[in-house]
Amino acid sequence: MTDYSTDFTESSGLDSWTEQWHTGVAAPSIVADTTGESYGDECLKIQHSSSQQYSLSWDDAGSNEDAQLIARFRVLNDTYSSFRVLLRGSGNDTSEEAYHVDIRYKDQVMRISKFVAGSESTIDSVNVEFDLNEWLWVRFSVKDSGDSSGAGLTDLKAKFWNDQNEEEPASWDIETTDSSIASAGWGGVGSWDGNFEVDYFALSTGAAGSPSLPIKENYARLIDVYSEALRTPAPPNIQITQANIEVLRYGDSNIQVTQMAVETLRGPYPNVQVTQVGVEVLRQYIEPEAGRAGAGNFFLLF
Repeated sequence: MTDYSTDFTESSGLDSWTEQWHTGVAAPSIVADTTGESYGDECLKIQHSSSQQYSLSWDDAGSNEDAQLIARFRVLNDTYSSFRVLLRGSGNDTSEEAYHVDIRYKDQVMRISKFVAGSESTIDSVNVEFDLNEWLWVRFSVKDSGDSSGAGLTDLKAKFWNDQNEEEPASWDIETTDSSIASAGWGGVGSWDGNFEVDYFALSTGAAGSPSLPIKENYARLIDVYSEALRTPAPPNIQITQANIEVLRYGDSNIQVTQMAVETLRGPYPNVQVTQVGVEVLRQYIEPEAGRAGAGNFFLLF
C-alpha cells in the first residue's frame, strides 16, 4: 500500500497532471483559493468551453489496479455540470476506459459509471443534495473482489458528503460489482461540462489502500480565534500553547471530542466564548492534568 496526496500548493503545479481525452474542451489551471476554506492556498480549477468527456490523470500515483481515492471539490456554475473522479483510466478520445464516480448538479445524483471502448454506461446511482460553491467530498474505491468463482469481479464503492455540515458517513452510499475493466490504469479527476475547483486529492494503492482525510493544522487561525474570543486579557490560569494543542478540522479514529475541553469551558470566565460547536483534540498532545478547569496550561477554542 502506498499513499499519495496533494493540496495543489506544491511548486510543480500542473506538472504532475496529464490531460486525457478531448483535451481542447476544458482548461485546467492552478488558482488562488478565494474562500478561505481550502486546505492550501491554491486549487485545481477545471473550466469547460464545450461539453465532452475530459479528465486529468495524476502522474504521481502511477498506474494501479486496486486503489481508493478521496477528493474535495466544489461546483461553480449551474450548467449541466458533471464532476468526476476516475480509476483504472486508459484509452484515447474514441476508446476511453475507466470506472468513475459522476456527481451531477442539475440532477442532484451520484453515479458509479464505466467507460468501455469509448461507450459510457451507468452501473448504479443514488440521489444527493448540494448547492453551488459548497465544498463537497467524494470517496471512491475500485478493488478486485477476491471472488473465487473466476468471474473476475471488481468491487466498486462510493460515498459523498458535504464538508460544511456533515462528517464522513460510516457506510458507503453505493456498493456494487462489475467485471468490465480488469487492467490497471491511472487515477484522477474529470468532468463533462461546467466549472469546478478541487483543493485536495489523495489516492492509496493496493487492496488495503484507504486514504485518510487531511488534518488541517493552521496555527495562525488558532491565534485569530483566540484574539476574537478573548477580547480582554485572558484570566491568568488560561493559556493557548501551540506546543501541546492542535485544533483539527478532520481526523481519524485516534482523534476524539473529549470531555476535558468541555469541562474547561465550564469555568466562570466571562471573556471566554465558544465560537464554533465541535472541538477535536489529539489526546496524546495534551498532558493529563491539562483537562481540569484552572489547571493552568491550556485553553482550546475553535
